[in-house]
Amino acid sequence: MANFRKTVVTNTGISAINNALASKQFLKLQSIKAGNGAYTGTENLDNATGLKSFKNSFPIKNVKLVDDTTVKIQTLITNDDITVGYDITEYGVYAEIDGSEKLIAIATAINADFIPSKASSPASILLEMYLKVSRASEIRFSYNVPEGVYATTQQIEGFIDKDSGVIAEAVLSDGWLENTTITDITEIGAKRTIKSALSALVAGLKFVVNMLSKTTEVWMRANAFTQTAPYTLRIEMPGMKSTDTPIVSHLINNGTTEANTIKRLWKSYDCIDRIDTYDGYMIVSCFRKRPEVDVLLGVKGR
Repeated sequence: MANFRKTVVTNTGISAINNALASKQFLKLQSIKAGNGAYTGTENLDNATGLKSFKNSFPIKNVKLVDDTTVKIQTLITNDDITVGYDITEYGVYAEIDGSEKLIAIATAINADFIPSKASSPASILLEMYLKVSRASEIRFSYNVPEGVYATTQQIEGFIDKDSGVIAEAVLSDGWLENTTITDITEIGAKRTIKSALSALVAGLKFVVNMLSKTTEVWMRANAFTQTAPYTLRIEMPGMKSTDTPIVSHLINNGTTEANTIKRLWKSYDCIDRIDTYDGYMIVSCFRKRPEVDVLLGVKGR
């Protein structure tokens, strides 16, 4: 198990923090960097300006005030860009100072973290670095969240009851959604960020509601069925997909009230044994009997 020495805030970091406090401006955190430099633990790191052997850089995921003198900074270490594994022996917190990235805090390993190459095994490390800083509660930190939408653990816990699992009726801001149109429910599964997936779900619900609220009327013409069993009929359905599972019902024209006519219509409709959907059309199959009269069908969910 990895074990790191206490994080050291560098002189550059102390100066930047003091300037942020005095000017009441934000201290803009940029990244946490990892390296594999060698340390004995006796080094004076107050004047450190960089890692001994930089390897990879990772964006800040979250900054949280723990107490009046402690700040927690989080990132996710992944091996997405690592082609050769290495022991992570040093981590550095970097902030934007005078237009460039500067090291403001550093931690070195007693027992290192090993991270393999992506090719050998996908791996990730949730890293939390704690900075001891006087007047921490007065410092205004800023950082850029990577692409996608993230919620803190505290936010998620606030939405979900830990005992019952009931999700609160939280109102999401406009920033949680993007303008998305879904034309096929299967498109939702292709989304990979919370924001795009949530937006696709909302668009998908609109798509389903619209699809189920619309009825397409088509004629099942008796004389168009094949002459031998199984009796089949192809009905053109523009926009239909092979993945659709429509609801097909029997419609009776307004004004048709004569009992024998309605009985014959139901007999023809009752001949239907199966309906298969394809891209742009559907096949009606009657295995037992060939329909004798034309029937008007209502198709929903396509």
